[in-house]
Amino acid sequence: MSQTGANAVALNLQYGIDSVNSIAYADPNYTDSLDALSSTIQEAQGYGLSVMVHPLIDFVDPERHPEYDQGEWRAYFNPGEPEAFFAQLSAALSRDYCGVSSAWTKA
Repeated sequence: MSQTGANAVALNLQYGIDSVNSIAYADPNYTDSLDALSSTIQEAQGYGLSVMVHPLIDFVDPERHPEYDQGEWRAYFNPGEPEAFFAQLSAALSRDYCGVSSAWTKA
C-alpha cells in the first residue's frame, strides 16, 4: 500500500449485537482475532503507515438477534437497559483494544 502513496490504513474489528442478552460480543466467525489485528498493525507500521482501528457493531449472527434482520441497520437496536449495554460494550472494547495497544506504538 505504501508504494501507492498511501500514508494510512483503517482497520475494522467487527462485533455482533446479541439482542436477547443485550450485549455486544466478539464471535470468531465474524470477528478477526486480536492476534491478527496486532500483526496487521505491526505490519502496517513497518511500512510506515499510520493506523486507525475502528470497531463495527452489527447484527451478524441471526440466532443472537431473532427480532432483527441480518444486516439491519444497527441504529434500530434498542437495548432493554441502554446503560448496561453501553457499559458492557465500553468494557469489551477497552479490554480488547488495550490488549493489542503495544502494537499501536512504534518501538
